[in-house]
Amino acid sequence: MTPFRISLVFLVITLAGIASAFLLEVDFTPPNSSNSFIISFSSDANDPPLVTEQKITSILEGALSSIEGLKEIKSVSRFGGGYITVTFEEDGLQEKRLEILTAIRQVRDKLPENISFPSISLGRSEDKEEPLLIYSISSSLPMDQIVELTKNLIIPKIGLNPGIKTLELSTDSQPVIVISYDLDQLNAIGINPPLLLKRISEQYKNEQLGVMTKNSQTKALFINSTPSDLSDLLSISISKDIDLGDVAVAQIENQRATFISRLNGKNAIQLSLFVQEHENKPALAKSLRESIVHLTASLPENLGIKLSYDDTDFITRELQKISKRAILSILILSALVFLVYRKMNQLVVLIGSVLVSLGISALIMYLMNVPIHLYTIAGLTISFGLVIDNSIMVIDHLKRRKNLKVIAALLVATLTTISAILVIFILPKDERVGMDDFAIAISIALCASVIVSLIFTPAFSKAVGRNEQMQSKSISSLKKLIRVQRSYYNFIITLSKYKKVIIVLLILTFGLPVYLVPKSIEGFDLYNRTIGSDLYQENIRPVSDKILGGMLRSFYLNVFESSGYRTPEKTRLYVSASMDQGHTIEQMDRIINKVEDYLSQVAGLESFKSSIFSGQYAQVVIEFNKDSESGSLPYVLKNRLIQRSLDWGGVDWSIYGVGRGFSNASGESIPSFRIKLKGYNYSDLEVLAEDIAQKLISHPRIKEVNTNDRFSWRDESADQYVLSPKNEMTLDNYLTSLNQISNASMSYLPQSNVTINNTQLPILLRDKRSQDFSIYRLMNEGSSDLLRTNAILTSEVKSGALYRENRQYIRVVSFEYYGSYRFGNQYLKEVIENHVFPVGYSYEKLEYDWSSNKTKRQYALIILILLLVYVICTVTFENLKLPFYIILVIPLSFIGIFMTFSWGGFYFDQGGYAAFVLLAGIVVNATIFILNESRNYHSKNVNRNLIKACSRKFVPIMLTIISTCLGLVPFLIDGQQEVFWFSFAIGVIGGLLFSIALVFVIFPTLLTKAPATSDSA
Repeated sequence: MTPFRISLVFLVITLAGIASAFLLEVDFTPPNSSNSFIISFSSDANDPPLVTEQKITSILEGALSSIEGLKEIKSVSRFGGGYITVTFEEDGLQEKRLEILTAIRQVRDKLPENISFPSISLGRSEDKEEPLLIYSISSSLPMDQIVELTKNLIIPKIGLNPGIKTLELSTDSQPVIVISYDLDQLNAIGINPPLLLKRISEQYKNEQLGVMTKNSQTKALFINSTPSDLSDLLSISISKDIDLGDVAVAQIENQRATFISRLNGKNAIQLSLFVQEHENKPALAKSLRESIVHLTASLPENLGIKLSYDDTDFITRELQKISKRAILSILILSALVFLVYRKMNQLVVLIGSVLVSLGISALIMYLMNVPIHLYTIAGLTISFGLVIDNSIMVIDHLKRRKNLKVIAALLVATLTTISAILVIFILPKDERVGMDDFAIAISIALCASVIVSLIFTPAFSKAVGRNEQMQSKSISSLKKLIRVQRSYYNFIITLSKYKKVIIVLLILTFGLPVYLVPKSIEGFDLYNRTIGSDLYQENIRPVSDKILGGMLRSFYLNVFESSGYRTPEKTRLYVSASMDQGHTIEQMDRIINKVEDYLSQVAGLESFKSSIFSGQYAQVVIEFNKDSESGSLPYVLKNRLIQRSLDWGGVDWSIYGVGRGFSNASGESIPSFRIKLKGYNYSDLEVLAEDIAQKLISHPRIKEVNTNDRFSWRDESADQYVLSPKNEMTLDNYLTSLNQISNASMSYLPQSNVTINNTQLPILLRDKRSQDFSIYRLMNEGSSDLLRTNAILTSEVKSGALYRENRQYIRVVSFEYYGSYRFGNQYLKEVIENHVFPVGYSYEKLEYDWSSNKTKRQYALIILILLLVYVICTVTFENLKLPFYIILVIPLSFIGIFMTFSWGGFYFDQGGYAAFVLLAGIVVNATIFILNESRNYHSKNVNRNLIKACSRKFVPIMLTIISTCLGLVPFLIDGQQEVFWFSFAIGVIGGLLFSIALVFVIFPTLLTKAPATSDSA
């Protein structure tokens, strides 16, 4: 094919890639790709965790365990609810949702009546899904009518959009029909509350009679029995000659919602829109906003709808900022290329190569379903420089050699970079969130750039103009060039005589981890008398650590220890409130109202959303407008809220989001040692925990052992009343009386609704004395007086949740050891190993050093990268010694990262780690091109060939390094508050700049053999 046709083919592919880019999923953070499903449920009974597990969780677990392909099943039972996590062998098994739903429906009849139908979601239970849009709906009509109009006029039309996952309508209260019965009268006629509930539900349930076909349309026929009013409801027969009204009264009440959500402290109906997975959120939000604008015109005049929250505002703003940086990077690189070559056709070829590579990359990403978010854009942005690097190398080689023998070096350099990046996939899935898409994006772009550089770039350069010949230099210029090359040659030869000194200096500059050496090792007397002596520790070590530790010590002490993972998100303040078990949602609501009243007076806030989950926990999320989020207001407001919280007593406050988190909760101190016990019988597991606790507490340094500690920090301990029979002889009386009290204190909520006056209302069934239920009445009044003589009531502190893994119960035993950790750990090991565990029971010591293990795994990958690069270079150059000098450049280039972060005082997050990985892949490219160039020279003087290759490749290599660095400069503009971007850019720039000295000085010096006699260049 002619160069013009080749260029035309690539142009068509590029246009297809640009078109496919608009179809990619767009979000700010990586999507939550998971092979797990969360089955959540709640109950009005508010039963303790053990009762919830027995009545609900175990039944659901039994049904879910039969699903094929199940890898793991975990459950958490809490007061009045819980969730089950099921994990499957393969990822993306959306079809499993139907099997889960079928399994739940099969056991629905076995579950209590007052349980909500379990909800199914994909992902992790700790992540709360955020709505895409929130609309506030207001009207002068009564609340129940507003809800009805919203359900009939708004929700059906918005729900037709295929991108919508769920629509949630939240109000502070809802009207319900409350039927208050007299328990004594029910007992007299032989009807218990569950039977009464069944009679009401059967009376007003929908039944399908069959189907009817008319005008080629088939419709289902239902019998829908609804009461005309409350008197009609009370007239239903519940027993022979007895109506509901004879034993109960009914009225419509506004019942407080079990979950309260408010935006900006305003009481209004809120419609929250949640989207499906893998949707282009900005495009979908725009479509939904336009649909609701058109819908508003058809709504009644007294019904208003207003957009209160748009999650894509931040996404759009951030993506626009990133796009501007990317465009600025291209402009800077274009200017650099033009200044170096000073020819427009060279600039056109390079820019064309970048655009074609990006177009092909977008097409491949669309075919592979790679989403667009922060990390993929980061990968594509980095690719700008790498693509230009490849094009520069090809164009320079064409000009000088008029051939494509650079192909081998280009392929090897690209392969080493891709290998270094793809090593990330060896990490566990939860440790490479986002980084896998980052690696895929760079790998795709690099593969596309190789194809473009080897096919499109040569063809396009011929299409836009003839291959330009090397300009002939004047005699004076040639003489000057020869003098420079001779000086460079003599400089390298001179340094090669001092290789050992240079190697020692490099080692000391990099650093040895002597600062991590322990002060003493028990049982190692020689070590303790030398390294552990006062002379060494107090006089020698402060100096030796600094000299031998090098930049590695400075980086470890000043940067690494004080840095960590950061989540890219809006600037937010979180105000969490916690109260003890037993408080009501109304009490928590009054507390949160005080916070809202204060926030409503603060200028500079975009919104504050209150979520009151129960009487025990609530949270206010505060977001700032564009002008305030990067200023001092978040920090000032946090300090003011901390001061205010001291006046809002009776509540445990936690305020965090910016700066250092605040908490006034005393809480329990974290135990020094924790053991996780697992078994299939809860009672036997409790006995096992008590037996181990008795052995542990016999040690004089262990004061107390908690046999039922919380498994997660999210679980609060709860005070529970335990009612126990005094002896076996009174068990029947105890059970009879306890059953009566249970009927008198419980509320029953049917799953079906009753329609009165065109309004659907749920029915709440309760004893007329349930509102006045108390501990005193439990033990003294009426028929419950039997409990006073037949039972004992005690108060106990227990965990607020019950955990199970793969059908095994989990119980955590914890204790503090007043002594050294080593002796405590040794004693625990002896107790556990000497204890005989029954068959089916096991233990596991819970550790807190997961972050340390995670860090070790991540940085161990760098060693694997060195090994991969060594193998690739060994195969390429057919030499075992030469690749060693190539990979030596990788750890030495890290000195540049150490210096940059240590001397600059910059924050080190996951972007810094990505800089290590990327630098390990690209810093060796220069050495590969130099060695490939030296193989084209056939002089017997190996030193001359190597140094000549360094001088000949100086301009293109410097151009590639500078172009990569300048391409990252725009990402430094917004400073350290930029998550990932800043630390990534500053790390790569620091490493690449330091590598200049390594590539053109250290690398040839180590490879050069010092001659016995001086040699001329």
